[in-house]
Formats: sequence, structure tokens, C-alpha cells
Amino acid sequence: MAKTSDISEPDHKGRAQPIYSPRSPRPKSWRPGKGVRLLLGLVPGVRLLVTEDSRKGLPYFVLGILTMIGVILVTADIPAIQDNLERLRLQERWILVPAAILFSLICSYEILRLASSLEERSRSPWAPRIAATPLFPALIFLFEGPGLVTHWPTLVEAGWFAAAVLFIGSLPAVAWCGLERFFAARAKRRQIVLGFALTILAVLVILVLIVWQRPQWLAAPGRYFQALDYVVIPKLLRL
Repeated sequence: MAKTSDISEPDHKGRAQPIYSPRSPRPKSWRPGKGVRLLLGLVPGVRLLVTEDSRKGLPYFVLGILTMIGVILVTADIPAIQDNLERLRLQERWILVPAAILFSLICSYEILRLASSLEERSRSPWAPRIAATPLFPALIFLFEGPGLVTHWPTLVEAGWFAAAVLFIGSLPAVAWCGLERFFAARAKRRQIVLGFALTILAVLVILVLIVWQRPQWLAAPGRYFQALDYVVIPKLLRL
């Protein structure tokens, strides 16, 4: 039987022992597309957990799930709380307590999404992400505020007006976050920013012209908000 030699074959430069070991093949990694990344970003920490570092993404994911469970539980208990208030003959204003807890949980969920997205390795600026965070909570308040304004008109109306401002202000940031990957060049980014600014300016000019030329057009929205027991907004629309 022939004996195998313990001496390795020389490399291409005549060395018995190569200086560097052969490069191992690069492992295949999954790189989700834009749409998949948006879906993964709906839950805090999931995109960070799947695509980058599981140790960083797991706490956000756990806190996000707990927050989501709290939202579901509070939403399910609101009818029972209303029945208890009527049975105990308490002021209807107390219904604002679970509503405030529910809104705080929704805001916490969005803050967790923002914090987990800031942990990701990205060259995108942080300012649009931060400015886009109030969109969903403000939208919730805009829809649910008219049903709560009778319980505490001054507080709810002030919150509704602030939510309207935040919602309108977050729309350009949301559009930027959705379109920035399609316009990677800095010059095109400047064009997008300029286009957003001109659009907002044009909308403001149109609104000013409408109020100046046709003030009676504001009467219908004023009557609508007055029917919902709003006080400040109908007075502003009368001006």
C-alpha cells in the first residue's frame, strides 16, 4: 500500500505553506426590497431583527407586542367602562381617562417604531423619520376627537387642532421617506425638497385667496364643527 506524504503541495509561488488561507465563499444574505422593508417596519424592531442585529431588534419587538396587546385590551374594555359610568351615575368626562391611555399607547407604539428605525445602519437623514412619526396618532385623534368633544370641549378641541397641524406637517416627511430611495442623487433630492416647498406655498396661497374672495365658503365647515359642539374653530372660520 502506498504511503501518503505529509508534505503539502507547494502553491503557485513555490511555497510549501501558503501565507494566506483560501478565501471562503461569501454567505448568501437576504436583502428585502423596498415594499418588504416597509411591511417589516410596521412592527417595531422586526426589520432590525430580521435584516441586521437580532439583539438590538428583540427588545423593540417585545415592547411593541406588549403595547399592541394593551391597545387591544383597552379598546375592548371601553364599552364596559361606558356602561359602568352610566350605572354608577358618574360624569361622562371620566371616559377620557381610558381614551387618553389608549392614545398614549398608540403614541408609544409609534415612538418604538421610530427608535428601532434609528438603530438601523442607513445613510438617510433622521429628520424626515422623526417628522413623520406623528402621522398615525394625529390621524386617530382627528377621527375620534369629534366623538369626545362633548365631554371636555376645551381640552379635546385644543388637542384636535394640534393633531390637525401635526397631520398636515407630517405629510411631506412621509412622502420624503417613501421617495428618497428612488432619488438617491443629491441634486434630485434638492429638487424634491424644492417641489414640496412650492406645493405647500401654492396650497397656502390658494387657501388665502379662497378666504379673501369667498368667505361664505367657510360657513358650511363652521356649521359642521358647531354641530359637533366645537367652539374655537367655528369662531375662526367666521373670521
